[in-house]
Amino acid sequence: MHLGQLRGRLEGERTLVEAMLHAGAPAAVTTSGALVEALRHLGVRRVAVASPYEEQVTFRLELFLAQAGIEVCGTASLGLPGQIWRVRPEETAALVRAAATTPCDAVFVSCTNLRTYDLVAPLERELGVPVLTANQVTMWATALLAGLRARGPGQRLLDGRRGHRRAVPPGRHEEVAGA
Repeated sequence: MHLGQLRGRLEGERTLVEAMLHAGAPAAVTTSGALVEALRHLGVRRVAVASPYEEQVTFRLELFLAQAGIEVCGTASLGLPGQIWRVRPEETAALVRAAATTPCDAVFVSCTNLRTYDLVAPLERELGVPVLTANQVTMWATALLAGLRARGPGQRLLDGRRGHRRAVPPGRHEEVAGA
C-alpha cells in the first residue's frame, strides 16, 4: 500500500467532527471514528470487514483502518451500488461469515442501512469474536459522549466486556493464545 493512499483519511474524519462542533453541536460522532474507538476499546488489532458496497468503497474503509493501525485481515463485499435496505438479514449473516474466513479479532459490518441488530449476538456466539456494526458502534460512542451506557444482550461491545478471542475459521482447529 502506498503511503500517499493513506494520507488524509483520519484527518478527514477529524475535520468532519470539528465542522459539526464548529456548527454548534455540543458533541459529535462519526461512524468511522466510533468504529476505531470501539476496536481500540476491545483491543482489536485484526478485523474482518463485511460490506454491502462496491469494492472501491470497501477499499477506502480498509485504507482508513490501516491509517488507524488496524489490520484488515479479510473482506467480503456484496458489490451493491444502492438499494442496500433490500438486503435480507440471512444475506448479511452469510456476508459476515464470508468475511471471517481467516483468524481475526473481530468482524465489522459496514453500512448503517443494513438490518443487523438481531444478527450480532448469534454471530458472536458462532464466530467467537465481537461482531460490530455501523449502527452499533455509532450508538455506543454517542452514549459514551452522553455519559450513558449502551446495552445489547449478547453483544460484546455493549455488555461491558473488554478483550477478545481470535476467530478460527470453521473446519480449522488450532490453539489460539488468549482464547
